[in-house]
Amino acid sequence: MWNAKPAWITQQIPGVSNLWAPEIHYDAAQGLYYLYYAASTFGSQRSAIGLATSPTLDPSAPGYGWTDRGAVFQSYNGNAYNAIDPNIVVDDSGRHWMVFGSWWQGIHTIQLDWPSGRPAAGATPIRLATKGGGIEAPSMTKHGDYYYLFTSIGACCAGANSTYKITVGRSASPTGPFIDASGVDMRNGGGTVVLGAYGNNVAAGGQSIHRGVMAYHAYGSNGGFTLDIERIEWNAAGWPVLNGS
Repeated sequence: MWNAKPAWITQQIPGVSNLWAPEIHYDAAQGLYYLYYAASTFGSQRSAIGLATSPTLDPSAPGYGWTDRGAVFQSYNGNAYNAIDPNIVVDDSGRHWMVFGSWWQGIHTIQLDWPSGRPAAGATPIRLATKGGGIEAPSMTKHGDYYYLFTSIGACCAGANSTYKITVGRSASPTGPFIDASGVDMRNGGGTVVLGAYGNNVAAGGQSIHRGVMAYHAYGSNGGFTLDIERIEWNAAGWPVLNGS
């Protein structure tokens, strides 16, 4: 994508060695791909979500090239949120929302101005979910009458000691409240576990959803990890079902 990180990243957040949590959203009306990503250091709340755009994903196509749009949202020590793990959702009214967050006071969303892709004037983060012991990597999708908020809880990146699990709640609105299958609000620690340990894996999380298919990474009992992909099934009560197959 780039041979060097945009200068604003290292100027504003020293120590950033890599960029992560990419989220690509295509806007047909604009003819643009919007690539959101996180810039931070591990375990830090001094973070930023950046944006780049390109008219195509094909490096050989005319016009290919990612234009840096800079930081669209940032967090600082003391905020209720951490500006990483962006996910873009378009509601039934055509409004764009960015769901984001990790640890601290959990998962939040903020309304975006479109087509700039930046927070709307006067918009403030709305808290959607919290969980003791960690919560991150939100992914939201619409199915039937509900918006479903998937999150990862527990610890990632610890090999065979990872405790990652994928949880879910649903709401009639992308701003919540999101309620799990037991009736618990995700802002109060709710979240129905839909996938954790399975087969030879001890944990699963870091999920991303596209056209009804979920990708996530799984940690094996041998300490390794894999990228797994499966189609989301839905039970008669309208809740998602994942089994690791």
